Amino acid sequence: MKPLYFRKTFFLICKYLTSIVLSRNNKLIESSKPKTILVVALDYIGDAVLTSPAFEILRNNFPNAHITVMCGSWAKAVYQKIPNIDELIIYDSNQFNRSPLKTPFLKKVSIIIEYYFKREWGFILVLRGSMVNDLAITLRNPFYYLDIDAFYGEFLVKRILSKYFKFSFARVQEPALSRPGRIMQLLSRLRINSYQCPRPLLLLPESHDQKVTNIKQDLGLSLSKEIVTIHPCAHDVVKRWSVEHWANVCDYINSNYGLEILLCGGSSDYNYVEEIRLNTKSPVINLAGKTDMNALFSLIKLSKFCIGLDSGPMHIAAAYDVPGIVLFGFDDPHTCCPWSNLCSVIYHAEGDMTQRMSLITTEEVIHQINVIQNESRDTFENIYIKNYVPSNVLE
Repeated sequence: MKPLYFRKTFFLICKYLTSIVLSRNNKLIESSKPKTILVVALDYIGDAVLTSPAFEILRNNFPNAHITVMCGSWAKAVYQKIPNIDELIIYDSNQFNRSPLKTPFLKKVSIIIEYYFKREWGFILVLRGSMVNDLAITLRNPFYYLDIDAFYGEFLVKRILSKYFKFSFARVQEPALSRPGRIMQLLSRLRINSYQCPRPLLLLPESHDQKVTNIKQDLGLSLSKEIVTIHPCAHDVVKRWSVEHWANVCDYINSNYGLEILLCGGSSDYNYVEEIRLNTKSPVINLAGKTDMNALFSLIKLSKFCIGLDSGPMHIAAAYDVPGIVLFGFDDPHTCCPWSNLCSVIYHAEGDMTQRMSLITTEEVIHQINVIQNESRDTFENIYIKNYVPSNVLE
């Protein structure tokens, strides 16, 4: 067993054992209770979008509850656009913080004390926590508590006991591959009412139309010309595609469809995006580090289609029903694919996962561009989301 896998398995089992101590009553919650709900979700933008259906379910079942989300500052703009959330608490866990500027330890402690020990929570739902959060929850001992890692840890414990020690369990529910599926399985333990799992939903930024007009004017773009946003950046280098491939795709879009091409990314991605721009033969605009999150939301919503890697912007496009082409290499799209039939996935499962991006060809991407441009949306189908949420999850 690989050391990393062993550590992860040990961690999940410990979370499950901790949850046994904490979960005084997680089988059924009356609709009048609890009055306050804390959802801990400290991970990334794409995860935040995939988490959004959970809040509609929570609101339907606990209409009078005050729902609070603890999230990282990088995901704040996403959670602000998810309906049914009453309050945000910003907590930048160093475990998920990709910025070189880390949160001082004393500041994190003050946030934990302020929100875990000075406030009462009727129900705490942990979708992605941290070691400090786990310790605080253990000490706080909420009356209702569910943890997605503990759910997976329970499955591992029962599988080990049944396989090696011949224990018998009436039912061992295998965790879904996808994040939405696991969240639904977790919530089903409360026996809550849910007709089906809703798709991700994001509200448009305030003054969306005016913001788009201002952006286009600032960039010197025609107000009537359609745009394409390309998102070539990812934090993990193994997820990136080659500069030459991106440049060839840009040239094809420009020469065949005459669309305005906007290359997006963060400030740390500027040099990489600029290298793509310099390798193109057509006019493209480097927006890396030049837009805030609200402007990015507006540009994605306005796009004729989007092209990008397995990253947050492509999940935003899916939530806005904007057609997208997503290039997967390192991660399996069955686990974290943008949730939309308008999302076309290009993925090669064979070979070393760190080399899979190099197997994707320019021709594959161009083919999907032609499909988006020339075929009806009704014909689109994303095979990777067919079983995103198991059909029996709430039976």
